[in-house]
Amino acid sequence: MDTLLTIVGIIAGIIAVIVLLALIAPKGYTVARSIVINKPRQLVYSYVKFLGNQQYYNKWVMMDPNKRTSTTGTDGTVGYNSTWDSDVKQVGKGNQTIEGLVDGERIDIGIVFERPMPGVADTYIATQSVTEDSTAVK
Repeated sequence: MDTLLTIVGIIAGIIAVIVLLALIAPKGYTVARSIVINKPRQLVYSYVKFLGNQQYYNKWVMMDPNKRTSTTGTDGTVGYNSTWDSDVKQVGKGNQTIEGLVDGERIDIGIVFERPMPGVADTYIATQSVTEDSTAVK
């Protein structure tokens, strides 16, 4: 009987530690990448604000050239929406919408993932001059 109580106590302790860790763990995370491009900031911004240009530089967009896509609105403006649906598991299905623009500085984008895993992400592309002829893109 003492052995059974010890085992139950150990299991209860393990469960309590897991619950405590779940309560104090961060609820989200941030991933950031940056690159310096040897072009003036306004030129870089004018390129990256168009979601259609992601087919030339976005790893996930380029992963499946046969994905099905559709768009609504005017690319490069607030409200523009691009959807994708792919048979490639890593690409999945979802949509992204331009939610805000700060001319020459930032594009705010909302992304909704449907497959392979449902989720929502708020993301942005920011440009900052390093020199007159080079731009940091984050």
